[in-house]
Amino acid sequence: MLTAGELAQARADVLETLVSDVTLQRATTTVSDSGYPAESWATAATVKGRIDNLARSQTGADVIAMQEKGRALYQLTVEWNADLRDGDRVLVDGVIYELKQANIAQDVRIVRRGVVVRVG
Repeated sequence: MLTAGELAQARADVLETLVSDVTLQRATTTVSDSGYPAESWATAATVKGRIDNLARSQTGADVIAMQEKGRALYQLTVEWNADLRDGDRVLVDGVIYELKQANIAQDVRIVRRGVVVRVG
């Protein structure tokens, strides 16, 4: 088990590899004057992170199914305490991604990771 100091140092070391500003956005739904739902996106947080290709060796059944649909999958890595939620919109270097799966099962969290697809 890592000590608190070792964990803090590991997080600081990894933070140096997270070279992009990542904007996390969440959808909010309101009702327009005409009574129809309207979705808008609001920034929930801006954190340090990066996008990497998702290696096939890291895929599970859901990821394979997404690849069969022809959608390219990427791994999002962000700061350890970032609040990632499935369905978030992720903006990195002018590209829009959708968070398909936030990975939350980690004993010792040095980073947060998730699977994203490019949408724009």
